[in-house]
Amino acid sequence: KNIETIEYPIEKLLALRGVNFEWKDTTHHDTGLQMGFIAQEAEKVIPEVVDAPKTDSTFYSMQYAPITALLVEAVKKQQAIIESQKQEIETIKAEASSSSVETNQKLKETAQKLAALEAKLNALLLQNSKGAVVTAEN
Repeated sequence: KNIETIEYPIEKLLALRGVNFEWKDTTHHDTGLQMGFIAQEAEKVIPEVVDAPKTDSTFYSMQYAPITALLVEAVKKQQAIIESQKQEIETIKAEASSSSVETNQKLKETAQKLAALEAKLNALLLQNSKGAVVTAEN
């Protein structure tokens, strides 16, 4: 009932702050370094996994298992972004390659025209050095 894909999973994930901590109350909690979230902070981002205290003598608690669904949706969203960027990169590469081929062709044509002009110039210089009169028709 009321099943919906998690919205903005990456944004939610980025808004969470993972922390290492030690419990103040070791009579109800394990001793030593722990890893998790501050429930009061997480409640602002993913309230559906935070259980607020019912009385002043109880603590906040969190359900960590449902966060897996958020992680899965965030990874899927990131993968879609990666795939889109891959396609964009391939398009840019193809355009660059095509542009490179066109540029090489134009360079080749320009080099051929330059070689032809050099040949004509050399012929004119040779005629001129032999005492021939250079005219506009040559």
